[in-house]
Amino acid sequence: MPPLAPRLARGIFCWKNNTAGIFIKARNAYIPSHAPGVSDILGILKDSRLLAIEAKAPEGRASPHQQQFIEEIGARGGVAFVAGGAEGVERQLGWGVQAQAGTL
Repeated sequence: MPPLAPRLARGIFCWKNNTAGIFIKARNAYIPSHAPGVSDILGILKDSRLLAIEAKAPEGRASPHQQQFIEEIGARGGVAFVAGGAEGVERQLGWGVQAQAGTL
């Protein structure tokens, strides 16, 4: 399956959010890189709304923190969802034949 971010780059400023933390062996400690639940892909739509995509395997589910983040973005006018692959992103964004033709 193709990665999500390059397909989204068509007309949308977006990036993969580094969601992995750092393990410090000497202290035997894991330090998260950000607040829990922040989506895997973040971006800004053409109309200036925030885009947040939680990327999952086709049968994957969002954690409670991830679901709360998605709901908070949506409540503030952004677009946020869980997607199981590039096709899921296209479906959520309403992309169809126009997107395939490169007109979005």
